[in-house]
Amino acid sequence: MKLLTLPFLSLALLPLVGHTQPGSGYEISGQITGLANGTRLYLIDGGRRVRIDSATVQQGRFALRGKLVEPVHTLLVRRPGPR
Repeated sequence: MKLLTLPFLSLALLPLVGHTQPGSGYEISGQITGLANGTRLYLIDGGRRVRIDSATVQQGRFALRGKLVEPVHTLLVRRPGPR
């Protein structure tokens, strides 16, 4: 059932892409468990596979902030290493 939810959610959010301001900033923050302090997380442009931003996990929290010229599909990945 969860596999069906993601595509429907993606389709529901698609119209919002056209309502973004050109050059507007982004802010992504969150909590994560199972990763040690100091673990690096990377925001990757999913199409071009280049790094956009990075953050360090501290006490189970992370935050990314910046600006983009245009909307892009992204991936949030961690650098391989100890958990």
